[in-house]
Amino acid sequence: QWNSTTSMATTRYYHTQTLLKSGKVLVTGGYLSSSSALASSEIYDPSKDEWTSTTSMATARYGHTATLLNSGKVLVTGGYKSLSGALASSEVYDPFLVVETNSRPTPEDRLLINAFTYESGLTSSKHAQLLD
Repeated sequence: QWNSTTSMATTRYYHTQTLLKSGKVLVTGGYLSSSSALASSEIYDPSKDEWTSTTSMATARYGHTATLLNSGKVLVTGGYKSLSGALASSEVYDPFLVVETNSRPTPEDRLLINAFTYESGLTSSKHAQLLD
C-alpha cells in the first residue's frame, strides 16, 4: 500500500536518494524545471514524516550517483552541472559533521551513472579507495 508523505522543500528530478545508517534518507542535487542544476540537499525522517534542509554540495549537479560508504558517509560522483558537459568531480557528505568535503575527481567525466558498495567497503569506482 502506498501512503502520501510531506513534500520536499524543493521540487527536483534527476536527483539521488540514499538511505543513511540512521534510517533517514538523504536527497542530493537534481534539476529544476527552470533549467538549472541544484546543489541543495534535504533529509527525510520517516519516523516524523519530516523534510529538513541540510548543507548544500559544493557543486550543483544532476544525473549523478550517491553511494553510502561503510563509514556512514555518502560519496556523490559525476553527473551534469549544465548542458555543457558531464562532471568528473566527487564530493563526500558526512552526516555526522553535516559538511561536505571535496574528493579527487574521477578519471573521466560521468553522467547518469550507478554505483554500489562492496562488502569490503570499496565502491565500484577505483578512486573511492582513497576516501576512507
